[in-house]
Amino acid sequence: MRPRALVECCCGPKSIVASKSLEFNFTKALRLTADSHRLGTPEGNAKAEKDVSALVREGLDVHLWASLPCRPWTLYTIINSARLGRRFRRDLATMRKESITLIEEFFKLAEIVEKGGGTWSFEWPAYCLGWD
Repeated sequence: MRPRALVECCCGPKSIVASKSLEFNFTKALRLTADSHRLGTPEGNAKAEKDVSALVREGLDVHLWASLPCRPWTLYTIINSARLGRRFRRDLATMRKESITLIEEFFKLAEIVEKGGGTWSFEWPAYCLGWD
């Protein structure tokens, strides 16, 4: 059995998930935070891809995990779009574009992990407009 590593995407610098993984047969944990790897930017994406690829090259069994931000996709955005008008809808469109960029980068990282024989998963609310 290969040593395991957890890559936690979209988390804080003191994430409990990454900390706890080291107590449960993971030998390494990498947090991809807004400060360490600003996903959605060319620099952040490149750094994340480089760091995840390095874990795969080390021969680790990598699991990529994310709690993807869903704020721009909540059902409340329907109400707020009607109540708050054009400016809110413009800001919402920007937030959704950023969200899609983040999700696309997550799946690029998932591809790297999968090619190395690892696994990936994420959580997102069941009743989230982003599923459409």
